[in-house]
Amino acid sequence: MQRFLAWGVNDSATPKRAPYDFFGVFAFPDERAAIEYERIFEAAGSYAYFDQVNIMGEIESYGTVLEKLSGL
Repeated sequence: MQRFLAWGVNDSATPKRAPYDFFGVFAFPDERAAIEYERIFEAAGSYAYFDQVNIMGEIESYGTVLEKLSGL
């Protein structure tokens, strides 16, 4: 279903640090699998123990993302 890529601790000295202490990075084969994983996570009551935010999108090249950023 998903592929676990990384897990870590958010360094307290990070400039413009996000207000989260830990992070995890997962890859899913498609959007449906990501949404299903989120449904299972929520159904298990995990939000009672973890403050979670999600980011979802396709992996793109640096140039493609830079073009999109410059168009904002």
